[in-house]
Amino acid sequence: MRVRPSDALKELTLLYVEDDEAIREALSILLRRYVKKLFVAENGRKGLELFAKHNPNIVISDIRMPQMSGLEMVESIKESDPGIPVIFTTAFSETEYLKSAIDLGVEGYLVKPIERDKLISKLNFIADAIVNERRKDAYFKLLVRLFDSHSEAFVLVKESGEVVLSNLSFKKMALYIGCDSIDNIYDVLSYANADNGCFKLDMQCSEDLSGFFEEGSQSDTICFKVGRKSIYYEFQAKKIDEYYFFEFKDITEYKRETKILALENYTDSLSGLYNRKYEAILKKECIDLKEKVCFLFIDIDFFKRVNDTFGHTVGDEVIKFVAKKIKSHLRTEDIALRWGGEEFLVVIKTDVENAKTVAEKIRRVIESAKIDPVGHITISVGVCCGIIESEDDFYKTIDKADEALYRAKKCGRNRVKIANGAVFS
Repeated sequence: MRVRPSDALKELTLLYVEDDEAIREALSILLRRYVKKLFVAENGRKGLELFAKHNPNIVISDIRMPQMSGLEMVESIKESDPGIPVIFTTAFSETEYLKSAIDLGVEGYLVKPIERDKLISKLNFIADAIVNERRKDAYFKLLVRLFDSHSEAFVLVKESGEVVLSNLSFKKMALYIGCDSIDNIYDVLSYANADNGCFKLDMQCSEDLSGFFEEGSQSDTICFKVGRKSIYYEFQAKKIDEYYFFEFKDITEYKRETKILALENYTDSLSGLYNRKYEAILKKECIDLKEKVCFLFIDIDFFKRVNDTFGHTVGDEVIKFVAKKIKSHLRTEDIALRWGGEEFLVVIKTDVENAKTVAEKIRRVIESAKIDPVGHITISVGVCCGIIESEDDFYKTIDKADEALYRAKKCGRNRVKIANGAVFS
């Protein structure tokens, strides 16, 4: 049964080089029927010129020719296009050249006189491989275009982390965070910041991604620091055969809005300080800190008299004034809450002496100020310091600070008192 030419041959161009006119004419007639375009040369030098001009997909050449041999021609062609498929034609007496031909990486050879079916079989094999590669490249380019149309950052990597495919958004993400190499996913993930409970891959303990995916697909939030800004991405990653697919979605704006909403939820609308809802967060922060903190319990003296005499609107202004003065004497990391009514709770990471100093400064600045129409007001402060290791410690500290505040009130108000023993543990 005769071998039928592949349809793929019709998509390709071919250079045929043969110095024997009779053979050249006969085979040219056959080849023109099967390929898209045929270029014919009578020697290696002419063949090299045609290749440079037309860049054909396949080369068929005799080995021994005048002016320039097939071996010399193909050697020059391979320098400019190493992947070009080549078929040599040869006589039995030229087998000594075949080793040199094999060294050049040719796809095969045909012994003259050339059998039609053997020629078509070799051409079919080469043509199918070329067309399949073209289609794969076309699909790959289409895939890249589809990837690039998404705002999410996509990247496909090997187990070693080597990047196989990435889209434009991923490249922009890497550039934005300051990563100048995206050859490996580790290059990008190494910029991740573990603050705020964000994911951070342990680069030193992970030689590849296999351990990271032991439980299948992964998802988390990853954070990058860009100057003073934090850029958040929600990422999902899954194993696909021998590859790993990562998707990063920018959720920075969502995080910002969530933070604003959370802040509003935990903020006292009158004083601008945290409200009692923040108590649960404060408790956890104190326990996680594992360091000495001081609690300042502050109460406005004779506040009921202010409300009764001047009304609640003036009372509200007094609360806002006291809150402002408290906040102005605290560091960024210190925490102040409106505990309720005219009471405030301040938490400072310091020792008892510094806490007392801060409390005295706040007390004096409020005492010396004048608020119309009330005049002068004063505050009383109770202080207790300790290491908070449990929920019980947290509430004991508050209770002791409250006890110290009670003693300040009992001793005449407008003063700071330290809890008995000052420090508990």
